Amino acid sequence: MADSRFTPLRENQLKKRYGHFFKKRRAIRPDQVPAALSSLTVYAEVWGIGDDSEREALVDTAPKQAVDDLVSIFSDKAIYAAFNDWLGDPGSDIYCAAYQGFSDLRLCYDSVKALRDWEAENKP
Repeated sequence: MADSRFTPLRENQLKKRYGHFFKKRRAIRPDQVPAALSSLTVYAEVWGIGDDSEREALVDTAPKQAVDDLVSIFSDKAIYAAFNDWLGDPGSDIYCAAYQGFSDLRLCYDSVKALRDWEAENKP
């Protein structure tokens, strides 16, 4: 994985960037989010869909800039490590909306990455 620094946008900036796609799909309490990931809360609220088929539909209908942002988030090694630290050892956090929303964000990324990897391997 190539390392690049991801600079999260504020909510109003993200609304402008994503347009009609921007919708908070999961409410997340900031106090439930580790400090290292707190700047990504709005992204987890946007991508936070627990149902697999609805999440896949969201990924399929997302504008290019939203999908590119999703990939950029996980290209940042510090963010990637913070996700792994929290999601890999959640303790009782597994039941909170924040943990679930961030897990969904990661699953959206996994879907995009798998599709991009498949497309790269199957180019004519």
